Amino acid sequence: MRFRTTLSRCLLCKRPPLRNCLTIAGGLRTQNQRDAAVTQVYYCYDRHFAPMEPLLRERNERATMSLEYGFGVLAASMKKRRGDPVSEAVQLADRVEAVIDSVQSSDERGSAAPSPPATDLPANEGG
Repeated sequence: MRFRTTLSRCLLCKRPPLRNCLTIAGGLRTQNQRDAAVTQVYYCYDRHFAPMEPLLRERNERATMSLEYGFGVLAASMKKRRGDPVSEAVQLADRVEAVIDSVQSSDERGSAAPSPPATDLPANEGG
């Protein structure tokens, strides 16, 4: 139970700051500050995603790897002259939040599972 509480607290506190951080990166890119936008994406990863990455990886390794890749793709797109990196930043924030929500909801379902009745336990453990 302690792990689930820690996971929920950690993940809930990271959602708005990550989105805001990526929004700043998009704003820098719209001002043609490409290098600063790339630096901001990496800052967002290090500051807001990396601390929760081990917990997410434990729960959904594949999604976590996809998100990590997404940060790299976003950083690369900040360097390009074309495209819509602002939308890409919002989409990445949406994806991160969706994974967090799915992990939290699976934790909540897991904690809501009933304990087996005492009659189902072997005699030496029931009592």
